Amino acid sequence: MNIYHTDNLPSSIGMAIYHYGDEHIRTVISYGEIDQEHGYILTSDQLYYSFDQKNIISLQEITSLTIKKQRNRNDQYIIHSLDDFIIKEDISALFDELKELIRVDIILDMNPWDSIHYYSKIILEDIKEDNYEDIALTSLQEDQIETYREILSGDFTEADYRIEMEFMGDKMMSLVEELEIDSEEIDALEKANNILQQKQSELFNQYQNMYLKNKDQLENIMGFNLDDLENKSPDELNQMVDDLCNKFNLNKESLMKMAQKMSNKKTG
Repeated sequence: MNIYHTDNLPSSIGMAIYHYGDEHIRTVISYGEIDQEHGYILTSDQLYYSFDQKNIISLQEITSLTIKKQRNRNDQYIIHSLDDFIIKEDISALFDELKELIRVDIILDMNPWDSIHYYSKIILEDIKEDNYEDIALTSLQEDQIETYREILSGDFTEADYRIEMEFMGDKMMSLVEELEIDSEEIDALEKANNILQQKQSELFNQYQNMYLKNKDQLENIMGFNLDDLENKSPDELNQMVDDLCNKFNLNKESLMKMAQKMSNKKTG
């Protein structure tokens, strides 16, 4: 989408006004053009747009703006007014203009895993670009940051992604505490991490209660007595894990990471 403003409007603005504007348009603040029939026109009091559908929104009726972010999906832009208008085109520039023009907040709507991914990337980039004052990184911290950046750029299944982000939240909070830095992004990261920690505690309690109520049945299904595990050698334990993964079609790495998370909750 090409973005134009009052001082550089193209001649095609006339056709855009014809297709989805109206005769009351006198001054255009900005014009987002996909083609002559699709895009948006922002004036001092109205927003006209034509994407999947056409709409006209009075600026004084807009109460807030939401960007819904979800992994592996395009962002959704939601304008809250008398109705909610959902736009799937990238109108981030328009949202920035609306924020300043009518003084409304932009809300980022993400689940806690995506929040950790999103804010961790911003924080690590800010650290790399030296946007936090008076930071002297050790070589270990520099290596950690590069490792975290690689993880955040990784391609994971949904289950592995959630486990990685649960670890990432804890790692990032430890890092920012070591560096003694603070920002709105760090506050948002901490909020998301706290939500996940609460979810993990609840999940551990559910698993623990389920095991205590169904111990004999679970041991019959798995084919071994859990009380006997302490007498097994590392090789025997590893083979039992392999057998368990094969029996139930589980990913061993994901299973071990989840076990570590559960262990942390038990001893934490």
